[in-house]
Amino acid sequence: MSVRAVDPGRSRVVLVGVPTYDDPELPDVPVVANNIFDLHRVLTHPGLGGFDPVHCAVVPPTAGLAEVGTLVGQAAADAEDLLLFYYSGHGLLSVRRRELYLALSSTRREQLPFTALPFDAVREVFLDSRAAIKAVILDSCFSGRAIGETLADDDAAVLGQLEVAGTYIMTAAPANRTALILPGEKHTAFTERLLRVMRSGIAGAGHVISLGDIYRHLHFQLRAEGLPSPQQNGTETADQLGILQNQHAERVSGQSRGRSDAESSEAAAVRSETSQGSGADFHDDAPVPDLAAARAVRAEQDERDAHFQRQQIAQAKGRARLLLTQGEVVSRHLSDNGKRIQWMARLAVAMMPIDEDLGVRLAREAERQADAFCSKMGRNSHSIPKCIAQVQPLAEVAVALATVDPQRARALAQLAVSLLKKATSFPHYPEELSATLRALVAVAPDQAETLIQEIDKSEIDKSYQDKLLLEVAELMAPTHPERALRIARDLPERKQPHGDFRLSRIANAMAPKKPDYAEAVAHSIKNPEYRDRALKYLVSELAKISPGRAEKVAHCITDKSVRQAALGAVFYELLRADPKNAERFARTAAIKKSMRDRWLAEVAESMVLVDPDSALQIIRNIHNETTRGEFLYSIFERLRDLNPQLSQQVARAIPKNMHIERALAKSSTAEDLAATNPEHTQKLIEEAQELLEGIGRPKDRALALLALAQNLASHAPRQKELLVTECERFARETLKPEPLMRILSGIIAINLSNDPQEAARIAMTALHIQSDYPLDDLARFAFDLATHKPATAKQIAIHIIHTARQENEGDRENLHSRDALVALSLIDPSEAVRLATMTQERKDTNLKTNIKIERLIKEIKHEAYREIEKADRLASESQLKHYRKHRQEWL
Repeated sequence: MSVRAVDPGRSRVVLVGVPTYDDPELPDVPVVANNIFDLHRVLTHPGLGGFDPVHCAVVPPTAGLAEVGTLVGQAAADAEDLLLFYYSGHGLLSVRRRELYLALSSTRREQLPFTALPFDAVREVFLDSRAAIKAVILDSCFSGRAIGETLADDDAAVLGQLEVAGTYIMTAAPANRTALILPGEKHTAFTERLLRVMRSGIAGAGHVISLGDIYRHLHFQLRAEGLPSPQQNGTETADQLGILQNQHAERVSGQSRGRSDAESSEAAAVRSETSQGSGADFHDDAPVPDLAAARAVRAEQDERDAHFQRQQIAQAKGRARLLLTQGEVVSRHLSDNGKRIQWMARLAVAMMPIDEDLGVRLAREAERQADAFCSKMGRNSHSIPKCIAQVQPLAEVAVALATVDPQRARALAQLAVSLLKKATSFPHYPEELSATLRALVAVAPDQAETLIQEIDKSEIDKSYQDKLLLEVAELMAPTHPERALRIARDLPERKQPHGDFRLSRIANAMAPKKPDYAEAVAHSIKNPEYRDRALKYLVSELAKISPGRAEKVAHCITDKSVRQAALGAVFYELLRADPKNAERFARTAAIKKSMRDRWLAEVAESMVLVDPDSALQIIRNIHNETTRGEFLYSIFERLRDLNPQLSQQVARAIPKNMHIERALAKSSTAEDLAATNPEHTQKLIEEAQELLEGIGRPKDRALALLALAQNLASHAPRQKELLVTECERFARETLKPEPLMRILSGIIAINLSNDPQEAARIAMTALHIQSDYPLDDLARFAFDLATHKPATAKQIAIHIIHTARQENEGDRENLHSRDALVALSLIDPSEAVRLATMTQERKDTNLKTNIKIERLIKEIKHEAYREIEKADRLASESQLKHYRKHRQEWL
């Protein structure tokens, strides 16, 4: 019977995987999450399944019965060609009727009909579907002893239930016959082998693989490995539809045509160069990764990287949200109600970019408390202290509401102004005046200028007056640059310490939208250091719209190092848009020779996908051997899935003394060969480890072991674990305390996501190493572990705080334990406040206690901003990788 290829546009796939369960009788199966993630990637990969991600639905792991039913029903209604349902988790039989149920996250063993997905419901949906081919794949993974009665306990009865007219059924082996999660594997045994055959293909199966092909291959392979064989039903449809492209057939076809394209002249030159002895440990007769396999591996790695990056962005935002939430909890310990309201409003402003709903709720709560506070103090009071006490809370709440409720914010700001002016000497209340001006700039800039004029006529100290005016100009610069420039220009010619610093910040705020104004302000700065900083930032913004003008401005910078950094901004913008122009710029710019070599290497890396001959010619002419080797490795990585043979020639050109780059290149090649040549894969990994033994400096060798371990994480997890263990042992035996602490920090980072228990163990042992490593820097261990191992993180943070006080005369101002207190705030805010305000002397006054609590809240807010900046930076890098990936596919 002939096999036709599936029509992805008219097909629908539903993937259900349940890694965790609320019922303690149902053990968690963490690897099921990997099953779903990798199966979705294979099915949606253009060179494998080709299904549209929109048509390949992944059911959330904690989805309830109704949500699963909706997704399955919608897919069945839409499918016209193939309807595929995959489930991985616990399959359960009811006690009386022996009906099959598929367990969900909220399933209760004693309440199957109400909490689990009955297979009868799936049957009904499939019977009603108009899809030409219907298929169900069930992977029930765990022991009958652990669950009770599972999908495996009554095979004949279960298979009878699975019969659905016109539907092909494939089930994994009975789970109670042997363990179905094998050591070192990241999926259940059945799905691990299912993914292997999908990725590497089947010999003799034609250009597309059918479900029958997959079943026959799995049946043979599982039996050969001593594992229970899969079972099937409804075989009349098994061989009618090819659901995947056969990678094995693609390789055979490619070999029959000969290797992809004729090797370029530059590749031949590279081979000639390597034959002279620069890289004898890369053998010419070594297997070359197959192009299709290399592309599949790279696609998998790209998807893993993207998933990891999305995870990192989500974690950074989540940590920032938690920090700000806990900051609000800490603020409740302030005895001054006005201060408490101010901090609640400030935390609301910080929360808005990452969780607008929560930010708005905080702002509204601050508004409610401010109303109550002002009612108690008396809005119409004639007492100056009472009026002044209301100003800052109202002004801060106005800033928090500026984007949410502008009308209400304006009313609060005007009330703050009226209360402030009840004091005839209002300019002498700097904090209140500054807060009021910030509120007016946000909601009523005209009134801000009016208040500025009143300040100008007052008798307050002129240097303080200038500082206030510059602060207002800086706040106005992003949204009202003309007004900001007018205020800055109207300042009298007086010497004041912060003037040039403020002017540089005004110029920076103007640069993105008003570069002309920014340039005028920058050139008016008298201090050369601040002027150069402002011009450098302006150059980075101008380079995006006018590289030529940016280059001219860069030459106005007097400091050589700052000028070189500014020219670098121009170069990288040119590199993004036009590599050839960037090459010209790199050759003519007035920069150090070492920087010129690096820029030219960056040009070569960016050109290699379009013009490998020119790229390799540029690299060969770079004199600095370290730079040349570093970028040869980078080019090798870029070529892996475009031209594996040329990439191997490039790897052989990496200088022989660059052990780390050569070892990483070998491990990457091992990844490409893992599916087709496991023997040589293992050999390459061993050779990579041998290369690292040639590194002389212990610290460099330890870092190289870490880098290699990270490179092996996806395709050789067992070797990765062994390398990490070897790295820790080697570091403890050979390194001095300070570099040892940095290595241990890297090991903790590697273990954090997949083995937090091990990360916690290493962090605890690191606390007792006597070193010059800054004590408060150890708080990063507690900070990183806070969400994974809160008990350990709390123990570390408290240890650091007590040690800091023993070593630093009580650390009364918490100067040496600020980061530890912030980490502790994530876990136990009340304990953080207690330790922050605790002294060895008599009890602090309320004023001192409030000052220490405010300082802690400020540190928490700053740490949250750092996490938000980290998320933004990661998102920007993610966008750049996305652009490069699609440009490569287009080429």
